[in-house]
Amino acid sequence: MESALASGGPGTRVATAQPWESDLARLLQAAVLGAMALGIIATMLGPLHRMPLWMPRDENEGWNAYQALAALSGSLLYPPGNAFITNNYPPLSFYIVGALGRVLGDNLVAGRLIALLSELAVAGNIFLLVRILRGERFFALFSSLLFLLYIGANAQSYVAMDDPEWLAHAFVTGGAVLFLRAQSTWRPAVSLLLSGLLCVAGVLVKHNVIVLPFVVFLWALLNDRRQLLAWVAIGSILGAVSLLLMTDAYGVVFLTDVLGHKRGLSLHKLAGDSVRLLGPMTPLLLAAALLGAFAWRETSMRLVLTYALVGGAIGLWFLAGVGIDVNVLFDLIIALSAAAGLFARRLVPMFAPEHRRLAPALITAVMAALCAPTAIEATVSGLDIIRQDRLQSGHYRELIAAIAAAPGPVACEQPSLCYWAGKPFEIDFSNYGKKMHAGVGGPEVLRQRFDAGYYAYIQTTGHPAEVRNLTRHYLGDALARQLDQRYVAVRQVNEHYLLAPR
Repeated sequence: MESALASGGPGTRVATAQPWESDLARLLQAAVLGAMALGIIATMLGPLHRMPLWMPRDENEGWNAYQALAALSGSLLYPPGNAFITNNYPPLSFYIVGALGRVLGDNLVAGRLIALLSELAVAGNIFLLVRILRGERFFALFSSLLFLLYIGANAQSYVAMDDPEWLAHAFVTGGAVLFLRAQSTWRPAVSLLLSGLLCVAGVLVKHNVIVLPFVVFLWALLNDRRQLLAWVAIGSILGAVSLLLMTDAYGVVFLTDVLGHKRGLSLHKLAGDSVRLLGPMTPLLLAAALLGAFAWRETSMRLVLTYALVGGAIGLWFLAGVGIDVNVLFDLIIALSAAAGLFARRLVPMFAPEHRRLAPALITAVMAALCAPTAIEATVSGLDIIRQDRLQSGHYRELIAAIAAAPGPVACEQPSLCYWAGKPFEIDFSNYGKKMHAGVGGPEVLRQRFDAGYYAYIQTTGHPAEVRNLTRHYLGDALARQLDQRYVAVRQVNEHYLLAPR
């Protein structure tokens, strides 16, 4: 491991620094890291404020809360393919969130808390990864804070959101760090076992987090095979046993629901999202490209650079999927954040010896400042979220109370509202719409239910008569028109409507 992960490169003679220069260097480094930490907190104010509130953010939140409820209550977790409810995620996160939800009394709040802690755990693992790759403590801290700052500034919707994405990444990044550590210890058994367990756990949380385990395997196969066979054996055995147990517990429908989930592809979406999402990453992409030009021959650098290449390629491929968001680029963001710290470290020897003590703070300050425009926008957005929360939390409580008092079933496009109201999960609008577009499910049953006024209320995001709204996007124009003909809006909070039979 020492030879495989050595930084390499010719040594550079450093002039002896005066005590005041060392103190000034440390002060400037602390100032840079402190400013980044303040920026992170500022970008996270909105999501953190909403964490304990009964205020909807994303339809995924209520969906995950319902799945956690089904897992802990012993209800059907993987329904048939033509059902109104779809579960296309592996089950582990639902049990973890459900267990904490029982303690807190709210699966959705529990999921938000776990997501926040998991994102912080990913940042911690980035710190450890950079340290293993011979980055000094300051550059490792810079990388981890840069990651948090980028996410807060450019992916604020995923900060403290009830979604298993961060939990999965926390597991696999922890597994990668433990494997790399196992290669440098005389007693690797415990680290290898925990590494395999964490990597398998990550895939059991969300099966798209395969990039980092694959990259670690590929890097070790080509550069340092110590412990690789044992690691692959542990992961394969744990994965096979888990797959057999889950298939036995949930039936073959588990495999078809998770692996056979149909999703449309759109090159137009890929082009638009690539420009929108990769644009803010330009400084990080440039840093990684320069690091590759300078240090591709160094074994340690190949690991993080390969991670960025594979994570970016697979992320862009996933990005073409309908309903796919920035989360498929999280592997790329993690890799680029680590690469940025390692690149900053490579620039220090280029400074004149008399300025080299101050170089780390100056270099990282410039790199962090490039995130300032989007961080300011995210902070303003977060403050707007806080204002909305204060103005509208009471109205949402009233809306949830009305749903709870409904004498019959209620269908919610924003499932969190029905979850908080204590209503059963009637229909997964997003995934059922995808099923209809793919020809798996049909609109006939929904038409009959709309005609009969089966639902006491239907909650929509946007009025179904509007040309552009989620209902038309999910169900199509015909069903949206029929819904508008059979149901009338009786309550509105923000963009959320509550419809009752005419």
